[in-house]
Amino acid sequence: MAEGREDEAKPTPIVDINDAISKMKSLSLTSADQLRATYAAAPLVWVGALMRPPMCGSREINEHASEAAAQKIYNKSFACKRIGAFWSHSWRAPYWQKVITLLFFYNGKAAAVIGTLSACIGCAMTIAGILPPMVWSASAINEDKTTEYGFSAWSTIFGLFAFFVTLLGWQSKKTVFLDKVCIHQTDAILRRKGIESIGAYLSHSNTMLVLWDPTYVTRLWCVFELAAFLHAHAKSESFGVLCRPVMVGPMTVSIFLVFAIEFMCILLLPASVVMTFVPTSSWVMFSILIHLLTGYHHSLKILQADFKHFQVSRAGCFCCNEARHNLRGCSMLCDRELVEGCIVAWFGSIMNFNHTVQSNLFDIFRIQLGTFALPYTSFLMAGTPVVWAFIDFGGVYWKSGASIVAIGTVGLGIACWVCVFPSMFALVSTLASTSFLQTSRSRAMTAVIAACVGGICNICIIISGAASFLSLQYLGSVAGPIAYMVLSGIVAAIVFMYGSHKHASGTSFPSRVMNMRGQSCDSLVVPDTKTTSLTQQTVDPKVDELKQGGEQNDKVEDESGGLNAPTEKLPEALAPTQKLVGVGLQKVVVEWC
Repeated sequence: MAEGREDEAKPTPIVDINDAISKMKSLSLTSADQLRATYAAAPLVWVGALMRPPMCGSREINEHASEAAAQKIYNKSFACKRIGAFWSHSWRAPYWQKVITLLFFYNGKAAAVIGTLSACIGCAMTIAGILPPMVWSASAINEDKTTEYGFSAWSTIFGLFAFFVTLLGWQSKKTVFLDKVCIHQTDAILRRKGIESIGAYLSHSNTMLVLWDPTYVTRLWCVFELAAFLHAHAKSESFGVLCRPVMVGPMTVSIFLVFAIEFMCILLLPASVVMTFVPTSSWVMFSILIHLLTGYHHSLKILQADFKHFQVSRAGCFCCNEARHNLRGCSMLCDRELVEGCIVAWFGSIMNFNHTVQSNLFDIFRIQLGTFALPYTSFLMAGTPVVWAFIDFGGVYWKSGASIVAIGTVGLGIACWVCVFPSMFALVSTLASTSFLQTSRSRAMTAVIAACVGGICNICIIISGAASFLSLQYLGSVAGPIAYMVLSGIVAAIVFMYGSHKHASGTSFPSRVMNMRGQSCDSLVVPDTKTTSLTQQTVDPKVDELKQGGEQNDKVEDESGGLNAPTEKLPEALAPTQKLVGVGLQKVVVEWC
């Protein structure tokens, strides 16, 4: 629920804390029709209107709005037997980042498929003469420089239009839980029942989608959701927690737009200009990507520090922070007492839950994101303008009668989309994650270093482009593309197998190694935090320093006991949850390997 209770205008008149804890820790519904969900499309309509905080949204989503408006939002939810995904997020995170990430998560694949089909339609209309050429120019890959071809970018334009229409308007029917929709915001009775049933909502959810941002672990209700889901699914055979940093969406759309702009320029500029433009634009593109990915990897280091130094006591709640346990003469439950009471009931103690989060969760989230910071599917979605541009090129050659060259050109495009550019992204992401680039510097120096590293990546892309050109020139229109696809596929396989091996063989992930060897998770060790004060309310100064300015991750050490501290056996109270986490590690390793 994140912060669903923290901004409420009408306090819930419940004063018996023990009764509330008893209801919430049972993970049972207060009534048979209490379990509610909504379709993923509902909160994302109008570019995520329902995801906006009250001060940014329309009157209809404001918590102080009328009963009719609140009922209208509540009617978007419906009774169900199971929930597909529970959205766990902080309302303090930038809403536009969450919305873009969710749009790509739920609509991205459909947008890529429909965009590519639309690009093929644009190509067919160009070949049929329905759409006119945009420019006439000689081919950059043809030895005959006297023959001019009618180039156009209709496939790319059709693809872009269909992609964004689908991304914003696709009606995903996957069921999700969002507190502002599934919990009534003005009816006191329904609101109280909804809050008491948060644990039940989590236990009846197949997965929990964590939209992480730096404020996530500082919100007490986010911590509660994580604890409730781990406890409710402790005996499950699959690990259902999915993590997506809110920067994944903006990163994907940024890469997508860079590709779209660059390849449209390549399509519409004369061949003589293209030969100069491509190296220059690629250098600029990679410099920008280095800069963006450096910031993204820094946010992942913050994520790692958040979990490595996790303490329930550091999470804040509205009632304690604002000293508002009595509002308008009506007693309010203390969120901290409620949440910590449930955690103790589920895990035996607060320390046990801290152990679980510190020792395993970041490992799983890091594997889900991949060695190269973004899942491979995100690389494919971001690179769809590449294949659209090659469809445009293929259409030009097909119309001129060179059908074999057209097919070979499209084959080159598929190889670049599936193999070459994901490998380039992997290289850029790996360079951006190095401690050399993560070190805090002045903006000017950072820009210079990004430009230099971008130049190195540009040399690699020029080599790749030269290889595709030479394959066509010396091996022909059929054998050339096939050889290029095979070679690029081998390189991509080596790159991503290296990434999987790097995950699987990391010495800092003992539980993963045990699972891969078939050993029991009962021997998993956890940090020794016996000396850690559970009442500590301030963040470790080194964690704070990392969040503020880019301290190297390997220098961050928890003085009160971190991941590299002396170890001990995991408390027996955590055995079911430990098994779940171990299954999750094994599952994601198998998927990536």
